[in-house]
Amino acid sequence: MSEWQGVEIDVKSGRVRSLRLEALEISGVVPAELSELAGLKELVLKANNLTGSIPPELGTLSELEVLILTNNQLTGQIPSECGALSELRVLGLSGNELTGVIPPELGALEKLEALVLTGNRLTGPVPRELSSLARLRTLSLRSNRLTGRIPAELDALVELEALILTDNKLSGSIPPELGNLVSLEMLILTDNSLTGTIPASLGRLVNLKALHLKGNSLTGAIPPSLGALQSLEELVITNNRIAGAIPSNLGELASLRVLHVSGNELAGMIPAEFGALTKLEVLVLRSNKLVGPIPTELRSMTHLRELGLGNNHLEGRIPAELGSLIHLEILGVGHNHLSGVIPPEIGKLKKLKVLSLRANRLSGGIPAWLAGLSELEKLHMGFNQLRGVIPEELGTLVNLTELGLGKNRLTGDIPAAFGGLGSMKSMDLGFNRLSGSIPSELGKLSNLRRLDLRSNQLTGDIPVELMSLNNLRRLDVEGNRLNSQSQEI
Repeated sequence: MSEWQGVEIDVKSGRVRSLRLEALEISGVVPAELSELAGLKELVLKANNLTGSIPPELGTLSELEVLILTNNQLTGQIPSECGALSELRVLGLSGNELTGVIPPELGALEKLEALVLTGNRLTGPVPRELSSLARLRTLSLRSNRLTGRIPAELDALVELEALILTDNKLSGSIPPELGNLVSLEMLILTDNSLTGTIPASLGRLVNLKALHLKGNSLTGAIPPSLGALQSLEELVITNNRIAGAIPSNLGELASLRVLHVSGNELAGMIPAEFGALTKLEVLVLRSNKLVGPIPTELRSMTHLRELGLGNNHLEGRIPAELGSLIHLEILGVGHNHLSGVIPPEIGKLKKLKVLSLRANRLSGGIPAWLAGLSELEKLHMGFNQLRGVIPEELGTLVNLTELGLGKNRLTGDIPAAFGGLGSMKSMDLGFNRLSGSIPSELGKLSNLRRLDLRSNQLTGDIPVELMSLNNLRRLDVEGNRLNSQSQEI
């Protein structure tokens, strides 16, 4: 038997010590007869096709330390008998179809270090009894249907390193008592129905690396006390109702890699102190009520990959200093009140994939040097005051899937070179002053789904080549001087 795959025998007793049958496409039910393996310490049956319920008889395995049935198709409730597994250190039942409540009897598992019930259909509250699990390091109940409040009693879990309650229906406020979890490294409460303010006491979590509160209904301000979290790497408070100014002392979070606070009601200016966040890779502040200029100090964020400042009330020019952010892949400053020309220093951002400048007050021409941004996939510059001709050099951006230049003051012809944009799916050139004919070369854009040429001064016929584009769903040419017009295909 010791030569069987996944079976380990205890040399002294001759009894099965470990049964690990992972990703073997085993089907059927979990045999209740496994309870007869009295010396079993590990039972791991994850990533199979097991169905049926978890046998309550497993609760008699008095020496069991690890029980992992993750990623099967198990149904029914978690047996309360599992609370009798006094030696259990790891209980992993995630990725099944388990229903019912979390048994409060699990609070008797004094040696439990990891409780992972992610991705089931569990209902009811988070049991207060779990606060008795003094050795617990990981508590993950993500993606269930749990309701009620987060128990304040969880502050007794002094060794807890990860508390993950994402994607449930939890309500009420975040207990200030969670600030007592001094070992905590991850606090993930995303996508619930939490209300109230962010407790200032969370600023005591000196070991915290990730704080995710996205998708709740939190109000109040960002507590300045969070500026003391020197180990913090990720701060995500997206899609709440947080108001007030962004605390400038967040610029002291030297370890921060991700700061994502979009979709709130934050006001005031972007703190210049953010320039000290030299490890930052993602800075997203879009969809708030921020005012003032884009700080030139952001040039020091040389590891930045994404800068999202769109949909605010920012003013002034796009800083030339942003050209120092050579690792930037996404630059979004659309839907603000920015003015002036597009600075040529943006042409240094050779890794840029998304550039959104739409809905500002930008003037001048469309720079030909944009063609040097060969990685560009999305270029949105519509709803500005841009003038002049469209540079034919843009036709070399072979990775471009979206081009938005509508609602400007552009003149001249549509470049025939645009026929080389083989990846293009959506092109908006509408509401300009473009003239000449529609280039037949656009008929080469086999991936094109939408072409908007409305309200220009185009003449001639609609090229028959456009009619052969199988993916084209919408062609808008209304408001031109064409011989034949169609608003929609």
